[in-house]
Amino acid sequence: MSEIDKDRAEENFRRLEEALQERLPVVRQPHLGYGVAFAASAFLLLIVATLVLSAVIGSHDGKLQRDSFEKIASLPRMSVYAMGIGYLGTLVWSFFLYPHFWKRPYFDVLQWNFAAVRRYWPLLLTGGVGLSIAAGIAERFVSVPDTAPMNAFFKDRADLWLITIFGSTVAPFFEEMMFRGYFLPGVAIANTSQVLQSPLR
Repeated sequence: MSEIDKDRAEENFRRLEEALQERLPVVRQPHLGYGVAFAASAFLLLIVATLVLSAVIGSHDGKLQRDSFEKIASLPRMSVYAMGIGYLGTLVWSFFLYPHFWKRPYFDVLQWNFAAVRRYWPLLLTGGVGLSIAAGIAERFVSVPDTAPMNAFFKDRADLWLITIFGSTVAPFFEEMMFRGYFLPGVAIANTSQVLQSPLR
């Protein structure tokens, strides 16, 4: 166990002892409300970023042409830029705001175990490579439509690198945080609360 893990364990035991001594009600976080606000923020920022970027890039002499707007909004890299702004913007405000309500560090509440990543990164990396090879083999036996939206990223090398980097770093980090960090514990907390409040108990 590293020094960081020891310090975190000692801090958790200290908080548990304080809660037991003060007999405070146990507040389980994050509940579903935080997850809904997190996802809604990402969606709204995505829409706003798409509109703003399309308007800025598509304007000529201060005027926005409708055909230019629609053409730019449909560019493959535009969706990546907009998602990046939406994802990172949501991460920034939630990272600084939510701990004020939780009274605990952000990643402690979401139960992100960075020590496990350090211990198992060779296994995780090997598994990722294996899944990539398996997906490549599976494509030989599955008919893929020629007009798939994803094919638009393969026409330009810069777009291909952009979606590769974004899809292997920012996107999975954000999506795993949303589903495993917020919605999975949120649903568990909601179901536990309903069971505890059930008249059948």
